[in-house]
Amino acid sequence: MTRIFLGVLTASLLMIQSVKGESRVMSFHLESIAALQAQLFQAAQIFDAPELGSAPMMFNMMVPGYAQLDRDASLAVHIYSGDAGQFGMVIDLQTLGAPETFLGSIFASQGLPLPDPIDGRYVSEQGVAQIHQNRVIMGQDGDALDMAFRVGIPEDLPDDIPGLLRIDMEPAQLMSLLDHFQSMTEDVMPDDHEHAEMFEEVLGLYRAVFGQISSYKFGIRVQEHGLEFSSRVQPKENRALATIIDSLQGVHTGWIPRLEQEQVFGVVTGGYDVPEELMHRLLDMYIGWMQNMSHDMAMDADVMRASMQPTIKTIGSPSFVFADVTDTGALDIVSGITLDHADKVLAQMIELTQSEAYQTSMAQSGMKMSEPQQREIEGVDVYRWSIELDEELFLQQMEEAGGAEVDLEHWKVMQSMMEKFFSGYDYAATADGLIFSMSDEAGLIRAMALLREAQDADGKVSSVLLERIGAPVMPYAIGRLDLLALLRSIRSLGVTQIPLISAEGEGVVFAGWREDDGVAQTILIPASDIRAIRHAISAMIH
Repeated sequence: MTRIFLGVLTASLLMIQSVKGESRVMSFHLESIAALQAQLFQAAQIFDAPELGSAPMMFNMMVPGYAQLDRDASLAVHIYSGDAGQFGMVIDLQTLGAPETFLGSIFASQGLPLPDPIDGRYVSEQGVAQIHQNRVIMGQDGDALDMAFRVGIPEDLPDDIPGLLRIDMEPAQLMSLLDHFQSMTEDVMPDDHEHAEMFEEVLGLYRAVFGQISSYKFGIRVQEHGLEFSSRVQPKENRALATIIDSLQGVHTGWIPRLEQEQVFGVVTGGYDVPEELMHRLLDMYIGWMQNMSHDMAMDADVMRASMQPTIKTIGSPSFVFADVTDTGALDIVSGITLDHADKVLAQMIELTQSEAYQTSMAQSGMKMSEPQQREIEGVDVYRWSIELDEELFLQQMEEAGGAEVDLEHWKVMQSMMEKFFSGYDYAATADGLIFSMSDEAGLIRAMALLREAQDADGKVSSVLLERIGAPVMPYAIGRLDLLALLRSIRSLGVTQIPLISAEGEGVVFAGWREDDGVAQTILIPASDIRAIRHAISAMIH
């Protein structure tokens, strides 16, 4: 088992190129074997998965040296990068008795006796091990151990992130991996300049983000409500990301109760500031993507840039999105953004969609937008658009972009989805902000009320969702996804690979909040949802 583990990690690390100087790139920490066993037993109970409870017994039978490990000590895998293109990976663990007894079990599993140490190291064809401060450090070779000791091996389990499994990384040290992916893409697609340029833009964005993060930590654990994923991001000082994080505001409390109503999806966000330079970069990248995807019928860059201006003006404003599926299968979506001078933004959108350049660009992509139909609801002008699809031209665009014929079964599913989105949608500007709606008149009126409530909220709210995520301050974003309802909706489109689920779930909750100079995020998948999906898959298989 240890040999396989080392082999898999070694193979994956071959992709990593060098970075300047030696450093620890990433660490994987297991809280302890005792915690693992406790979490497996808890998961077996709350997820109704008894097979998980027998996993510790299987570990004892299948993993060499498992019985000699200290049940209460942490285990870790550390990955290092060197300054000459090399990498190093070591496993750090603590034994219950003499470390030599554990090493003897490892060598015995390979049919070998424990050799005499050479300069304090036990060497085999599978790797090298060294006893250090009553812990066993194992690596794929002596160079890996040397690098680990030079850089330093963390002694403690990270205590600022919850989790049975905790991952601690320095994203800036991963940028060389992106360089490798780029060169690999150029080798695979030497003549596909359009996709290569698109891929380069994406990697450029990742480089920009990674270079601004000081540390990233991630944790996974089972808790009483279900399966929890947590993360912590610490930005570097005086960077764009730090500016955004420093400006994050808590959500409007008047919107949170709406999240707890029955619906497929809902999310509310507070406000934040986005540096202008970053905004321009994202816009340029989006335009590049769209132009590369449209091939011979390239969309005009100036038209696209103009079409995005109204959207750009809304980025960073407090917002909400609520989506559901009606009994007839129709989408019911409302979205609102608190915004000063929303009427001017909407007027700019209307002017743009009526321009000849915009209509021509839309037609070239296989879509034709209608003229906006105006009506009045509660004294507010509401404008309705619909989109007509040229299926033949749209399919042609998809086949050119993908380089192959579109699978008809996939096309039917996509067509069903597009019909729901293209049937019609509304925009309206109120004194409180901008509204987008794919709902009926009552839904649009409720969206108007939500924007008003944001202005009147007193900051006090009682919420089951807030209690469940346990955020110490008001989140800058919080949402809920009814996973089971979403799966049922996708299945209704003809995707029969998804099992039939009749149970009602609590919904996945996700949130993010400020923590010191960084941000914390959490995703909680409730036990009831996991049980329902597990039982549905089991019924489908049997």
